[in-house]
Amino acid sequence: MSSMRMQDEKWLDARGLALQNICVRGGRSFGIAALSALLALMLFLSSFWMLSLKNGLRSLSGRMGADLILVPEGYDSKISGAILRGEPNSFFFHTDVLEKTRENPAVEEAAPQLYLASLTAGCCSYPLQIIGLDFDSDFSVVPWLKASAKLPLADDEVLVGASVEGDYRHEIRLFGKTYRIKGKLAKTGMGFDTSVFMGMPEVRSLAREYEKLLESPIGADNSLISSVMVKVKPGTDVDALRKSLQESWSGQGVYVLAAQNMMREVAGNVDRMLLYVYLLIGLIWLLCCLILRLLYGVLLRERRAEYSALYVLGAKKREIRALVLWEGFLLGIFGALVGVVFGAAVGLLFSPAMQNLLQLPYLAPALPITAGLILTVLLFAGLFSPLSAYLALRKTEREGYGSLL
Repeated sequence: MSSMRMQDEKWLDARGLALQNICVRGGRSFGIAALSALLALMLFLSSFWMLSLKNGLRSLSGRMGADLILVPEGYDSKISGAILRGEPNSFFFHTDVLEKTRENPAVEEAAPQLYLASLTAGCCSYPLQIIGLDFDSDFSVVPWLKASAKLPLADDEVLVGASVEGDYRHEIRLFGKTYRIKGKLAKTGMGFDTSVFMGMPEVRSLAREYEKLLESPIGADNSLISSVMVKVKPGTDVDALRKSLQESWSGQGVYVLAAQNMMREVAGNVDRMLLYVYLLIGLIWLLCCLILRLLYGVLLRERRAEYSALYVLGAKKREIRALVLWEGFLLGIFGALVGVVFGAAVGLLFSPAMQNLLQLPYLAPALPITAGLILTVLLFAGLFSPLSAYLALRKTEREGYGSLL
């Protein structure tokens, strides 16, 4: 008997009555929870995308290394595609460009790189961007490669990006030759995630073995490279040096690209995209908030007779207020939890697809930051429902509970 009485008392408190009301009025409860879920979903995804794009920009800035990049004329978009998005490309010019660049007194360091695109064929595991490095002179990529493996690499060893299949000591097949993965790089949000790194001599060896299939000149001509990465001396006007180098190579098929200009272009694209995201999310939030506010106003007006009856039967205003707030809180927190969980699943599982869709550096936040974002959104979106209920309740209280009786 006492246990039944305790159970009855449990259901007679504000939280118990709120749960009963939620269960009895399933359609209304579903609508409120769905709006809270939509608010949480939009807030989480917009914040997650914003953090991912900003992480991608920071990663690009930290790994660019070079101030200027020299490429064959007409291939500036190809080098951007390879660096930013990992689009496989092959392009070449003569190594004289490297030697002449090193002679410039404003240049502190200059290092060659060799780009070779693998094929979608039986010779290769899958299409990848192969990047050949001079481990003795490279300053833009090698410093952060050293964090993943001891350099230089042996002839049968490669380093792979975070999105390339295979782990440490696994094997990967390129142009019919099997290589051992010596290290896997941390996620960068850039094209390096889908690239393979090896020494320049080994890249030339691959090209020679598949010269007919590739129709690549680098197998027969060791004097060809794909790009020259340039680091200028401190105090040098980078833009002025770029113009000077461009003039010196005028008409010779060489284009000088300022890495900072590429960064500014990417940052501009990110800012424009985020502006549209903010506007869209803001409109959705405004619409949902208005609907939720109006919905609570209508529902409380419809239930004034119910609250008035409770008031006449002896319920105090604070108890009626607690009942309304408990309903709003339980529905809001449940809806927000559903929205955040769904948003986190979409954000984490579809990050590679988002990177391909946006064509911009995209690096998902670390798990601790994502967890903090989940808790923040859960709190913010979960409390909006009881806040809307409270604002509507204040109006009902001003009109008086007993006015209908």
